[in-house]
Amino acid sequence: MGRKPLQRARKSDPEKTTAWLELLLPKLQAADLKALTMDDIAQLIGKSKSTVYEYFPSKEILLLEGVRIRLNTLTALRAMIDFKEGDIKTLYVNYITLIANVVADVSISFLEAIENDFPVIWTEILANMQGIIDDLTQLYEIGIERQDFKKVSVALLIEIDRFFVTKLINDTKLWSDEPIGLEQLIHEYLEVRLAGLAN
Repeated sequence: MGRKPLQRARKSDPEKTTAWLELLLPKLQAADLKALTMDDIAQLIGKSKSTVYEYFPSKEILLLEGVRIRLNTLTALRAMIDFKEGDIKTLYVNYITLIANVVADVSISFLEAIENDFPVIWTEILANMQGIIDDLTQLYEIGIERQDFKKVSVALLIEIDRFFVTKLINDTKLWSDEPIGLEQLIHEYLEVRLAGLAN
């Protein structure tokens, strides 16, 4: 019979762990997340495995916290935008650019690995994406009402956006022949969107 793992109290130091996770996330973009070990993680952030375990009980929790930091940044920045003030086209461009900037160092393969191997984390990402979809709905409705955007179905626009953020941006097979990163992909999507919406 093997010994049961010890249940230890975890340390909490959000400032320290946030710094670790911000350092770690860019280094994981080409990693095999499924095969990644706590030893690997400790080496990447320059800490001992026992130190990492003092703060994170598992690789999954550590990855979840790392993704949450980026999602929380995105949520905080989104909350600062007032969709009722200013030119709607400029607001739309600024909004999509903001998203692209926050995920600039996130790779398509990283997102694909999260979806395939870490369903709890992927569910949290999708929940955050719903907030973005809600914001875009508001932007489209205001743009159409002000006649800055063509009068097209908002539901159709949103379903295309939903497909983009949940299916296209994390499909490495689709982009295997093109050396395109997530940030560039979002900017190109923005250009296509603006061309179709322009009144």
